[in-house]
Amino acid sequence: MDRGELHRFESKRLEVSQSPAFALAKGISSLLYKLCRQGNTRLRIMLVLRSNATLFSSVKVRVIFLQLNAENLLIERGARPVVEDLSFTVKSGEALVLTGPNGAGKTTLLRAIAGFLKPSKGTIVLTGGDSEKAIVEHCHNVGHANALKSALSVFENVAFWASFLGGDTGAAARTERALQRFGLRDLAEFPAGYLSAGQKRRLGLARLLAAERPIWLLDEPTVSLDTASTKLLSDAVNAHTSKGGIAIAATHLPLGLERARELALTGKSAAKARSP
Repeated sequence: MDRGELHRFESKRLEVSQSPAFALAKGISSLLYKLCRQGNTRLRIMLVLRSNATLFSSVKVRVIFLQLNAENLLIERGARPVVEDLSFTVKSGEALVLTGPNGAGKTTLLRAIAGFLKPSKGTIVLTGGDSEKAIVEHCHNVGHANALKSALSVFENVAFWASFLGGDTGAAARTERALQRFGLRDLAEFPAGYLSAGQKRRLGLARLLAAERPIWLLDEPTVSLDTASTKLLSDAVNAHTSKGGIAIAATHLPLGLERARELALTGKSAAKARSP
């Protein structure tokens, strides 16, 4: 680029940056970013640029707000109450951390939210989602098992979930991103059966990023993870909630989650959700 071209480029860039449409777009983007950081909304912003790149022709904003409400839940296993008289709300941009001793009902509650168990009493309702889909279709559910095929490679396992849950379009890119974020890129060609317990757990967690789901249900997600791998998980969850997602995690260990509240289960009842 010669000096004349550079001057014209700089002049055009100055013209764009000073245009009213650019200022409007910048102001809206700044406001929505602040709202998103506060965890109030799930935001998708699309700025459409004219072909000559001189100004924005339009600014389109779509705001999605999710809220999961549980009211007066009674959940039984083998006719024995495990969770009783439990109510809570979790909103877009929040993490709810389920704590309590073994047998307190953490896994049972997660399975009820996912729709695998039907509460004997009470309701679990998602507002703001796709009304034609069940709650489970809005969720990633990572339980104690890692849901892997030992004979498939690391890449093939994640690629399956990327395609099965998120469709074929963009599946390869989502697979690569998931492997990178969970530190599995160098193991992509290894059969999953050759991995250590911690590596298998990371591979099971990688499907969180292989396909988009607004609600993450995580049951003891740090099992077999070392400190560095736990940090990868917490970073992924924090990034998810910062963009307006919901995470509900059962754990015995601190997860280092931002925008989190604790719900302490005691066996039949639960303490009020509070910030950890």
